[in-house]
Amino acid sequence: MYDIFLSYRRKDAMGNSNVATARTFKLEFERRGMKVFFDYSECTDDYFSDKILPAIRTCRYFVLVLTKDCLDRCKNEGDWLRREITEAIKFGRKIIPISPDGVFEGWPKDMPEAIRQLSAGDGLQITTIHMDRVFESNVELLINDRMGGLVKRETERWKSGAGTYLKVMCNLDCVMYIDGEEYGTLSAGRLQKIPLSEGEYMLEFESVENRSDRVILEKFEMPNKDKLYNVDLKAKKEERERKKRERDEQERLQREPVERKAREIDERHRKEIDIKTRRRVYIISVIVVLGLSIVYTIVMLNMKARMHFVPSMDYNQSSVFGKEKLTVLVGKEEFTMEKVKGGTFMMGAQGRESSLPNYDTMAFNDEYLVHNVTLDSYYISETVVTQALWKAVMKSEPTFNGGWTEQYGRGDNYPAYMVCYDDVQDFIKKLNGLTGRKFRLPTEAEWEYAARGGHKSKGYKYSGSNNIDEVAWYDGNSGNKTHPVKGKKANELGLYDMSGNVWEWCNDWYVDYGKQGDFIPKNTEGYCHVLRGGDRDCDARHCRVSNRGGRASDYRSNSIGFRLVLCP
Repeated sequence: MYDIFLSYRRKDAMGNSNVATARTFKLEFERRGMKVFFDYSECTDDYFSDKILPAIRTCRYFVLVLTKDCLDRCKNEGDWLRREITEAIKFGRKIIPISPDGVFEGWPKDMPEAIRQLSAGDGLQITTIHMDRVFESNVELLINDRMGGLVKRETERWKSGAGTYLKVMCNLDCVMYIDGEEYGTLSAGRLQKIPLSEGEYMLEFESVENRSDRVILEKFEMPNKDKLYNVDLKAKKEERERKKRERDEQERLQREPVERKAREIDERHRKEIDIKTRRRVYIISVIVVLGLSIVYTIVMLNMKARMHFVPSMDYNQSSVFGKEKLTVLVGKEEFTMEKVKGGTFMMGAQGRESSLPNYDTMAFNDEYLVHNVTLDSYYISETVVTQALWKAVMKSEPTFNGGWTEQYGRGDNYPAYMVCYDDVQDFIKKLNGLTGRKFRLPTEAEWEYAARGGHKSKGYKYSGSNNIDEVAWYDGNSGNKTHPVKGKKANELGLYDMSGNVWEWCNDWYVDYGKQGDFIPKNTEGYCHVLRGGDRDCDARHCRVSNRGGRASDYRSNSIGFRLVLCP
């Protein structure tokens, strides 16, 4: 459990970092014996659920660092600061706003309803902390004036060394309350030392598994340094389960006569069906099955006749590789494959030496070492696979986490997202069976070569332009929503959305490029598969053609899709 959850905006509207200011408050609180939750890293959905949310739920004070323009982005539904404040309000945390050097200019008018109510709440005053030589005394006044009660009392006693402790051990994970105020979560089987001053308290222990399992000590006297209090929640759990078993058994005994009578009636009806009736049912079933088989055969023959690529005895996959563009029809859905002429290119990027190839100050470490890659010709799909094409092949939609929703983009021309690497392999297997072709995911090298424009490349930083707004949906223009394909300018090869909108799966495992020599792309086994291109929520740096990412093969997200490759 944390005494303080320190919430702040990592960067202001001008891109200036606020981490150093927030860290100064963290160190000053810790110097006074307080336990502070402070997050340096960029958040993900999993990190928020696993780390941020539990810390907010168990903290005693939610200290909100109000820097200049820090609340302007709270109008965006996915904003992390907005989520932290909303969760603090939801769990009833004590919120203390502070303004370093008084730079906060007031509550914006277009904030969400919950935060707007917070700004108008009784007693919610903003404390100005001067960051100069009176900083320490300002923090001391903040603790005395705004952090009364348990934290203040414990802090004073920790300083003096005179505090008393309650020793508690629970046999189940539980939430502890002191005089009706939530203290925090206690782990099962672990000795806990709870700092408490002398006096009488009401202590409550609620099981995390089931809040109805509760132990209450109404009048508990402190100090009592020598006695260890064992909180037996298992007995409460066993009693609750015993009562449930008794209720279930009683219900079963009540249902048994009714069920027995129903079985007897069913048995009587089965005996009444004679041999002639069963024979007629059998004959009708055979006729229906034969009829359906004939209809299915006719439909499949018509579908194959309408497809552009129909397998035959003299089928030759390489016969169409002289064409610059291929059109593939699956049912009523049509998609285009653009030819990428083979060649050699420099893969990766580096920000170490401006005189060396592919110099880019925005490059990450995993984009280094820049290396030569030689590829044969291949075809790559003009866009990522759309929701319409996915339904034409799979006859269904993804269902994980709600599938395709209006919130993140739903429609025939939207990317098919919420699909993991393994789902994509199932899709490709069915597509190859329908078309007689050998589609697959692009290798990482094939993807980057195509994104750079292939043999027509003009050396752009993003796929098709140095101006990201011309070619990509990203956090600067997407509105936190996926957009239909082909909504932006194509690159040199006529390929759309290879920067932004959705990340794209590649066939390779995510591995280092190597230390020296030319890189030969191989599907070397690793811990996750490569993702390329960035998505609607990424900043410009993550949408560059050389940027790399990776996820496990069973990972699904509303910001990950894929495009196809066809080779001879």
